Amino acid sequence: MENVIDHAISQAGGVSRLAKEIGISPASVCGWRKRGLIPVGRIHAVERITGLGRETLRPDIFLNVPEKAA
Repeated sequence: MENVIDHAISQAGGVSRLAKEIGISPASVCGWRKRGLIPVGRIHAVERITGLGRETLRPDIFLNVPEKAA
């Protein structure tokens, strides 16, 4: 199974297309692979472009977030 970064790249139509849609260089997107995560500041854009939820893209931040008490 591919990792979430590769899945996001695939959903976007490739590294170059994802980078272009976000307004960054393809090298920056490739750097995400080295770091093993998508920067938090890019999550909203990647979510919009790929259709993948933020919980999928960065479960370490967005999964199991406690809900505020009413």
